[in-house]
Amino acid sequence: MTCPHSRGCPATRVRPQPSSAGFTLIELLIAVAIISILAAIAYGMYQDAKRKANYARAGVDTKTAMEAAIRYGSDFNAYPRSLAVLRTNGYMNVPNRDPWGNTYRLSSALTSGAVPNPQQDAWVCSQGPRGGGTCPGSNAAANSVRGFPRTGISGSVGYSSLYGGWTGW
Repeated sequence: MTCPHSRGCPATRVRPQPSSAGFTLIELLIAVAIISILAAIAYGMYQDAKRKANYARAGVDTKTAMEAAIRYGSDFNAYPRSLAVLRTNGYMNVPNRDPWGNTYRLSSALTSGAVPNPQQDAWVCSQGPRGGGTCPGSNAAANSVRGFPRTGISGSVGYSSLYGGWTGW
């Protein structure tokens, strides 16, 4: 039997197979693995940036509070007894709590309302993210801030009237 068509008969014509429209399971698993790896890297970088930003915020807050306390002491011949006194009198707008939610610590020179003395150290300190960082003792010598060790992620950050800022991150 011969086929009258020049292109061949339907029974003998080779039909193309339809192409697959989806992804294979292996391709999907590889894509999910790559996205997971990139997300893990980005999350780690985000956490590190957030930690550094919190330390920077605490450093700025302690410096601002200490400078405001010095100005207040100069104006009233006595240090303020709390950060609230500085806020109430318009010297600064630093909250009572650090970026980690812990209360800022103040030196005894500040909390006692002492007369400012250029030889006496006054400081404002955050004990860090876990509240375990070291602040100078309440009756510490003026040089107690100098040489503060870097104590890792739980380190303190603060500002001293004599020695400037320190950080433990």
